[in-house]
Amino acid sequence: MPNQADLLIHEVALILIPAFFITAGVIVVSVFQIIRLRRVMARYKAFQFQEVEKERKRIANDLHDYVAGKLVVIRGNLLESLKKIDNPDVMRSVHKSLDDIGTFHDDLRYQVEYIYPKELMVNNLRGSFEKLAEEMSNAQTKVIADVEFTTELTRPQTHQLFRIAQETTSNIIAYSKPKNVFISLTDDEVKKYGELSIAYHYPDVVKTDRQANRLLRREGRGRFVINERLKILKATTTWYQEDGIFQDITRFPLK
Repeated sequence: MPNQADLLIHEVALILIPAFFITAGVIVVSVFQIIRLRRVMARYKAFQFQEVEKERKRIANDLHDYVAGKLVVIRGNLLESLKKIDNPDVMRSVHKSLDDIGTFHDDLRYQVEYIYPKELMVNNLRGSFEKLAEEMSNAQTKVIADVEFTTELTRPQTHQLFRIAQETTSNIIAYSKPKNVFISLTDDEVKKYGELSIAYHYPDVVKTDRQANRLLRREGRGRFVINERLKILKATTTWYQEDGIFQDITRFPLK
Protein backbone atom coordinates (compact mmCIF):
# COMPACT_ATOMS: atom_id res chain seq x y z
CA MET A 1 0.00 0.00 0.00
CA PRO A 2 1.55 3.35 -1.06
CA ASN A 3 2.58 5.60 1.78
CA GLN A 4 1.80 9.32 2.07
CA ALA A 5 5.13 10.39 0.53
CA ASP A 6 4.48 8.30 -2.60
CA LEU A 7 1.02 9.79 -2.95
CA LEU A 8 2.47 13.30 -2.61
CA ILE A 9 5.08 12.61 -5.30
CA HIS A 10 2.35 11.22 -7.56
CA GLU A 11 0.19 14.31 -7.06
CA VAL A 12 3.13 16.65 -7.73
CA ALA A 13 3.97 14.69 -10.89
CA LEU A 14 0.38 14.98 -12.08
CA ILE A 15 0.67 18.75 -11.70
CA LEU A 16 4.20 19.29 -13.02
CA ILE A 17 4.13 17.01 -16.07
CA PRO A 18 1.15 18.74 -17.76
CA ALA A 19 2.61 22.12 -16.78
CA PHE A 20 5.93 21.15 -18.36
CA PHE A 21 4.31 20.12 -21.64
CA ILE A 22 2.13 23.22 -21.68
CA THR A 23 5.17 25.44 -21.07
CA ALA A 24 7.18 23.61 -23.74
CA GLY A 25 4.28 23.97 -26.16
CA VAL A 26 4.00 27.69 -25.46
CA ILE A 27 7.75 28.12 -25.99
CA VAL A 28 7.67 26.19 -29.29
CA VAL A 29 4.67 28.15 -30.54
CA SER A 30 6.33 31.42 -29.47
CA VAL A 31 9.56 30.55 -31.28
CA PHE A 32 7.67 29.74 -34.48
CA GLN A 33 5.69 32.96 -34.13
CA ILE A 34 8.88 34.99 -33.68
CA ILE A 35 10.44 33.33 -36.73
CA ARG A 36 7.30 34.02 -38.75
CA LEU A 37 7.19 37.65 -37.63
CA ARG A 38 10.87 38.13 -38.48
CA ARG A 39 10.20 36.78 -41.98
CA VAL A 40 7.20 39.08 -42.32
CA MET A 41 9.30 42.06 -41.22
CA ALA A 42 12.07 41.10 -43.66
CA ARG A 43 9.54 40.91 -46.51
CA TYR A 44 8.04 44.23 -45.40
CA LYS A 45 11.45 45.94 -45.39
CA ALA A 46 12.21 44.51 -48.84
CA PHE A 47 8.82 45.79 -50.02
CA GLN A 48 9.58 49.23 -48.57
CA PHE A 49 12.85 49.46 -50.48
CA GLN A 50 11.09 48.31 -53.67
CA GLU A 51 8.56 51.10 -53.18
CA VAL A 52 11.42 53.57 -52.64
CA GLU A 53 12.91 52.48 -55.98
CA LYS A 54 9.54 52.94 -57.68
CA GLU A 55 9.30 56.44 -56.21
CA ARG A 56 12.85 57.24 -57.35
CA LYS A 57 11.91 56.10 -60.85
CA ARG A 58 8.75 58.22 -60.82
CA ILE A 59 10.60 61.33 -59.61
CA ALA A 60 13.37 60.85 -62.17
CA ASN A 61 10.85 60.42 -64.99
CA ASP A 62 8.86 63.47 -63.86
CA LEU A 63 12.00 65.59 -63.73
CA HIS A 64 13.08 64.35 -67.15
CA ASP A 65 9.71 64.57 -68.90
CA TYR A 66 7.94 67.50 -67.25
CA VAL A 67 10.57 69.83 -65.76
CA ALA A 68 13.13 69.34 -68.54
CA GLY A 69 10.35 69.74 -71.10
CA LYS A 70 9.27 73.01 -69.54
CA LEU A 71 12.85 74.27 -69.62
CA VAL A 72 13.05 73.54 -73.33
CA VAL A 73 9.83 75.48 -73.93
CA ILE A 74 11.01 78.45 -71.82
CA ARG A 75 14.37 78.50 -73.59
CA GLY A 76 12.62 78.46 -76.97
CA ASN A 77 10.38 81.35 -75.96
CA LEU A 78 13.37 83.39 -74.81
CA LEU A 79 15.17 82.74 -78.08
CA GLU A 80 12.13 83.96 -79.99
CA SER A 81 11.97 87.05 -77.76
CA LEU A 82 15.56 87.92 -78.64
CA LYS A 83 14.51 88.54 -82.22
CA LYS A 84 12.21 91.34 -81.08
CA ILE A 85 14.49 93.03 -78.53
CA ASP A 86 16.49 96.12 -79.48
CA ASN A 87 17.67 97.13 -76.02
CA PRO A 88 21.27 95.87 -75.45
CA ASP A 89 20.85 95.66 -71.67
CA VAL A 90 17.73 93.52 -72.02
CA MET A 91 19.47 91.33 -74.58
CA ARG A 92 22.38 90.74 -72.20
CA SER A 93 19.94 89.85 -69.45
CA VAL A 94 18.11 87.39 -71.71
CA HIS A 95 21.39 85.79 -72.84
CA LYS A 96 22.38 85.36 -69.20
CA SER A 97 19.03 83.75 -68.47
CA LEU A 98 19.57 81.38 -71.41
CA ASP A 99 22.98 80.42 -70.06
CA ASP A 100 21.52 79.85 -66.59
CA ILE A 101 18.76 77.66 -68.03
CA GLY A 102 21.33 75.65 -69.97
CA THR A 103 23.44 75.11 -66.84
CA PHE A 104 20.39 74.16 -64.80
CA HIS A 105 19.27 71.76 -67.52
CA ASP A 106 22.66 70.03 -67.46
CA ASP A 107 22.54 69.80 -63.66
CA LEU A 108 19.03 68.38 -63.91
CA ARG A 109 20.20 65.63 -66.28
CA TYR A 110 22.91 64.72 -63.79
CA GLN A 111 20.43 64.55 -60.91
CA VAL A 112 18.00 62.43 -62.93
CA GLU A 113 20.73 59.90 -63.72
CA TYR A 114 21.88 59.91 -60.10
CA ILE A 115 18.37 59.32 -58.77
CA TYR A 116 17.54 56.56 -61.24
CA PRO A 117 19.92 55.69 -64.08
CA LYS A 118 18.18 54.53 -67.22
CA GLU A 119 20.34 51.38 -67.14
CA LEU A 120 18.48 50.28 -63.99
CA MET A 121 15.21 50.35 -65.91
CA VAL A 122 16.37 47.43 -68.04
CA ASN A 123 18.29 45.68 -65.22
CA ASN A 124 21.62 46.41 -66.93
CA LEU A 125 24.06 45.62 -64.12
CA ARG A 126 27.28 46.47 -65.97
CA GLY A 127 25.86 49.63 -67.50
CA SER A 128 24.49 50.78 -64.13
CA PHE A 129 27.87 50.50 -62.41
CA GLU A 130 29.74 52.10 -65.30
CA LYS A 131 27.24 54.98 -65.22
CA LEU A 132 27.66 55.23 -61.46
CA ALA A 133 31.44 55.57 -61.84
CA GLU A 134 31.01 58.22 -64.53
CA GLU A 135 28.47 60.27 -62.58
CA MET A 136 30.31 60.14 -59.23
CA SER A 137 33.74 61.07 -60.59
CA ASN A 138 34.74 64.67 -60.02
CA ALA A 139 37.81 66.90 -60.33
CA GLN A 140 39.26 65.52 -57.11
CA THR A 141 38.26 61.84 -57.25
CA LYS A 142 38.03 59.42 -60.16
CA VAL A 143 35.72 56.44 -59.69
CA ILE A 144 36.61 53.32 -61.70
CA ALA A 145 34.18 50.41 -62.10
CA ASP A 146 35.15 46.90 -63.17
CA VAL A 147 32.24 44.48 -63.58
CA GLU A 148 33.07 40.82 -64.25
CA PHE A 149 29.67 39.43 -63.39
CA THR A 150 28.01 36.70 -65.46
CA THR A 151 25.11 35.65 -63.21
CA GLU A 152 21.72 37.15 -64.06
CA LEU A 153 20.33 38.86 -60.97
CA THR A 154 16.76 39.81 -60.21
CA ARG A 155 15.82 43.47 -60.50
CA PRO A 156 15.60 43.95 -56.68
CA GLN A 157 19.08 42.41 -56.27
CA THR A 158 20.52 44.71 -58.93
CA HIS A 159 18.91 47.74 -57.29
CA GLN A 160 20.17 46.86 -53.80
CA LEU A 161 23.74 46.31 -55.03
CA PHE A 162 23.69 49.56 -56.99
CA ARG A 163 22.41 51.58 -54.03
CA ILE A 164 24.95 50.00 -51.65
CA ALA A 165 27.77 50.90 -54.06
CA GLN A 166 26.32 54.39 -54.59
CA GLU A 167 25.93 55.19 -50.89
CA THR A 168 29.29 53.69 -49.89
CA THR A 169 31.16 55.51 -52.67
CA SER A 170 29.41 58.76 -51.82
CA ASN A 171 30.51 58.44 -48.17
CA ILE A 172 34.09 57.67 -49.19
CA ILE A 173 34.29 60.69 -51.48
CA ALA A 174 32.66 62.98 -48.90
CA TYR A 175 34.79 61.97 -45.92
CA SER A 176 38.09 60.66 -47.32
CA LYS A 177 38.43 62.53 -50.65
CA PRO A 178 40.78 59.95 -52.24
CA LYS A 179 42.31 60.34 -55.68
CA ASN A 180 40.74 57.10 -56.93
CA VAL A 181 37.93 54.78 -55.86
CA PHE A 182 37.85 51.29 -57.38
CA ILE A 183 34.53 49.44 -57.57
CA SER A 184 34.74 45.75 -58.49
CA LEU A 185 31.81 43.37 -58.94
CA THR A 186 32.50 39.66 -59.48
CA ASP A 187 30.71 36.34 -59.07
CA ASP A 188 31.68 32.75 -58.38
CA GLU A 189 29.17 30.37 -59.97
CA VAL A 190 30.84 27.35 -58.34
CA LYS A 191 30.66 28.68 -54.77
CA LYS A 192 27.40 30.49 -55.56
CA TYR A 193 28.24 33.91 -54.22
CA GLY A 194 28.86 37.39 -55.57
CA GLU A 195 31.31 39.96 -54.29
CA LEU A 196 31.20 43.74 -54.36
CA SER A 197 34.53 45.34 -53.51
CA ILE A 198 35.09 49.07 -53.03
CA ALA A 199 38.70 50.11 -52.42
CA TYR A 200 40.52 53.42 -52.05
CA HIS A 201 43.76 54.86 -50.75
CA TYR A 202 43.47 57.00 -47.68
CA PRO A 203 46.02 59.84 -48.00
CA ASP A 204 46.82 60.18 -44.29
CA VAL A 205 48.67 57.59 -42.24
CA VAL A 206 46.36 55.58 -40.01
CA LYS A 207 48.25 54.40 -36.96
CA THR A 208 45.75 52.10 -35.27
CA ASP A 209 43.14 49.55 -36.28
CA ARG A 210 40.62 51.51 -34.22
CA GLN A 211 41.20 54.61 -36.35
CA ALA A 212 40.88 52.55 -39.52
CA ASN A 213 37.67 50.93 -38.32
CA ARG A 214 36.21 54.37 -37.51
CA LEU A 215 37.04 55.58 -41.02
CA LEU A 216 35.51 52.56 -42.68
CA ARG A 217 32.40 52.31 -40.51
CA ARG A 218 31.16 55.86 -40.03
CA GLU A 219 27.79 55.50 -38.38
CA GLY A 220 24.95 57.62 -39.69
CA ARG A 221 21.78 57.46 -41.75
CA GLY A 222 23.69 56.29 -44.83
CA ARG A 223 25.33 53.43 -42.93
CA PHE A 224 21.97 52.46 -41.43
CA VAL A 225 20.34 52.26 -44.88
CA ILE A 226 23.28 50.25 -46.22
CA ASN A 227 22.91 47.76 -43.35
CA GLU A 228 19.21 47.36 -44.12
CA ARG A 229 20.00 46.69 -47.77
CA LEU A 230 22.64 44.15 -46.74
CA LYS A 231 20.00 42.27 -44.74
CA ILE A 232 17.74 42.09 -47.79
CA LEU A 233 20.60 40.61 -49.85
CA LYS A 234 21.56 38.33 -46.93
CA ALA A 235 25.04 39.73 -47.41
CA THR A 236 28.04 40.04 -45.12
CA THR A 237 30.57 42.86 -45.14
CA THR A 238 34.27 42.75 -44.28
CA TRP A 239 36.69 45.68 -44.03
CA TYR A 240 40.42 45.52 -44.64
CA GLN A 241 43.31 47.97 -44.52
CA GLU A 242 46.84 47.34 -45.76
CA ASP A 243 49.52 49.85 -46.73
CA GLY A 244 47.00 52.70 -46.64
CA ILE A 245 44.54 50.85 -48.90
CA PHE A 246 41.07 50.48 -47.45
CA GLN A 247 38.77 47.85 -48.89
CA ASP A 248 35.08 47.29 -48.21
CA ILE A 249 33.99 43.80 -49.38
CA THR A 250 30.34 42.76 -49.52
CA ARG A 251 29.66 39.08 -50.20
CA PHE A 252 26.14 37.90 -51.01
CA PRO A 253 24.59 34.54 -52.01
CA LEU A 254 23.46 34.03 -55.60
CA LYS A 255 19.90 32.81 -56.06
